[in-house]
Amino acid sequence: MDDDTTNARSLHTLREEFRKARLAKQAVTVNVEDAIFTRLVEAEELLTVASGLFTELAENQGNWLFNYRDDITNARWALHNAIHDRTFA
Repeated sequence: MDDDTTNARSLHTLREEFRKARLAKQAVTVNVEDAIFTRLVEAEELLTVASGLFTELAENQGNWLFNYRDDITNARWALHNAIHDRTFA
């Protein structure tokens, strides 16, 4: 048992490496979350514009896009709610 000694310097180095790895992983997760959030905001803005453009098509409601009007509106509100939840979380 006397030969089994713990080198405090080695333990400190291991702890430090573990801490750095954990912080690096957190940074990547936050960056990915921020990137996703940015894309959600952009998508919500584009869907808002698309929803508004349906008024331009009002004269031609036979247009195939009207089949997706409700889905586009629902997607916009889903994104809006997700953005709102993160903003005020």
